[in-house]
Amino acid sequence: MLTVLAVVIPSGSGLGADPLRRLLLLKFTIARVFIDQMINFNRFHLQFTRGMIIV
Repeated sequence: MLTVLAVVIPSGSGLGADPLRRLLLLKFTIARVFIDQMINFNRFHLQFTRGMIIV
């Protein structure tokens, strides 16, 4: 979670004045970082799940 906060806060501070767009992009960034963290954390498990697709 610390990594998520560290990445999300700078990415949301330099956007335009549209609050809705900032919120949507913020949520998208959180989702992307969370998925990336899960993939990195479980990378050593991928060899056992070659036939499964991670969305």
